[in-house]
Amino acid sequence: LHRLVTQGDYFSEEAMREREPYLHHEYLGRFQDPFGRAMVRPGEKFSETLMRRAEEAVIVEKIRGEQIRRGVDPSEWVGGPVERPMMGQEEEEEEEEEEEEEEEEEGEEEENIGMEENTENLSSTEVVAHDEAGGCPNGTAGPPAGTFKSILSDEEMQDQLEQFTSVMQEKFLSGQDSEHMDYPQIDNDEMLDDHWSREANYDAEDKYFNED
Repeated sequence: LHRLVTQGDYFSEEAMREREPYLHHEYLGRFQDPFGRAMVRPGEKFSETLMRRAEEAVIVEKIRGEQIRRGVDPSEWVGGPVERPMMGQEEEEEEEEEEEEEEEEEGEEEENIGMEENTENLSSTEVVAHDEAGGCPNGTAGPPAGTFKSILSDEEMQDQLEQFTSVMQEKFLSGQDSEHMDYPQIDNDEMLDDHWSREANYDAEDKYFNED
């Protein structure tokens, strides 16, 4: 554990998120900017950006799948609730075109039925809704629940990261990381035996001098 903490990135936030996407979301992800990970990074090639976004989409699907399995309210799903199953790109584009055509036809029909009269009615309706909703026209008070989360302070986010890291380290020590870590190889690592032997000697010396 000491070697993994001090060397490499096994316990970096990104590496831990890849191993436990849902756990990371509960501790940190739901308080972070949902669009930040998809943004282009300085010096990053376009192909690298596309690859990273594809990997991010996989992680988001894992988080959402776990939320569905746990019965999390759809309003709290990462990325927002899904109202229809995933479709192929061509099918989705065709459906969008059909919806646009229907909206255009409906718009033309409405324009032919007393445009001026409808405009006056709409204006009066908006005024009433504005008063009843506390300043928001038509009763809209903001985005739906679950779309935004309050951002924690830097100190609070650091505390969340430390808690998440502690949980991940406990999982490693209890042998629950076998999918990502070769425990038999660790057990047979002679260099680790030497390390623990030195640590044991240091502990014995400290105990001896403390008793004196």
